[in-house]
Amino acid sequence: MRRHHCPRPNEFTLASLLSACATAASLDAGRQLHALAVAAGLEHHAMVRSALIDMYGKSGNMSDADVVFSNRTKDDVVSWTAMIVGNAEHGHSERALELFEEMCRVGLKPDHVAFIGVLSACCHAGAVELGLRYLNAMSKSYGLEPSKEHYGCVVDLLGRAGRIDEAEELIGGMAANERDGVVWTSLLRACAARGEEQTGKKAAERVMEAEPWGAGAHVAMANLYASKGQWCEAAQERHMMKQKGVVKGVGWSSVTVGGEERGVGVFVAGDRTHPQDNLIYEMLDLIYYGVGMARYVPDQMNLASEVELMVNTYSSSYN
Repeated sequence: MRRHHCPRPNEFTLASLLSACATAASLDAGRQLHALAVAAGLEHHAMVRSALIDMYGKSGNMSDADVVFSNRTKDDVVSWTAMIVGNAEHGHSERALELFEEMCRVGLKPDHVAFIGVLSACCHAGAVELGLRYLNAMSKSYGLEPSKEHYGCVVDLLGRAGRIDEAEELIGGMAANERDGVVWTSLLRACAARGEEQTGKKAAERVMEAEPWGAGAHVAMANLYASKGQWCEAAQERHMMKQKGVVKGVGWSSVTVGGEERGVGVFVAGDRTHPQDNLIYEMLDLIYYGVGMARYVPDQMNLASEVELMVNTYSSSYN
């Protein structure tokens, strides 16, 4: 990172750059910015500190986030929140819950974002009753009105526990303008995972009303039908997608090889734009062969999507 003939960065500049590194999960660049913050004497600024915690958290490096967090000031709610959310996002549910309780014990009031973090932690931990208690405490103890994001976390929590009826009841108790596609999608995914066809249909209808051109509801229902061996219904969902012109969004991944200075490679299934695409598909063939030799049997619930992915990939690779 070049610093010659550049103006000295302030806390706003560093926080913005660290936020960009967090979004890109660019740990190397984030560490360089951390060193720059130390050199500029800004590492203890609340804005920079919370941005550092967020960057390390989103990069999966919670040990370094802990080091930064240890230098917090007493009333730094933002840093507490960043630690709670970071641990929750990476599945460190117990640590996230401990931090939330400690934050409350020292007299700091959690905000909406902190509650999203702690509810996500409950979801990962399967702590249903604790999650419900936190949701109720938002308005009763802290004067915070739960948003659709909070309800979505709890719907997901109940759904994962198989408490589909309670999840549907919770959605029914929400304000009409809060019941958007995201909340209904959480219920739909739970139904797909549990094979709850009737409630799943209802949730899918609500998702399609909110997001008429979205593919998620059709894909989830196709997977639900496939999990129950209802192949005609699964095929019908796929056919409906084609009739409506709905296209499943392309999922992409990235990988860093040889350090960030050599760049980050971005790729999608079926892509033929890479200069070494022939080598990539040869390796993919070897992987498929190895999977077959290992007698791998895919999860039936996701079979429809896996078959579609394989067909698309192979059709692209041999065109």
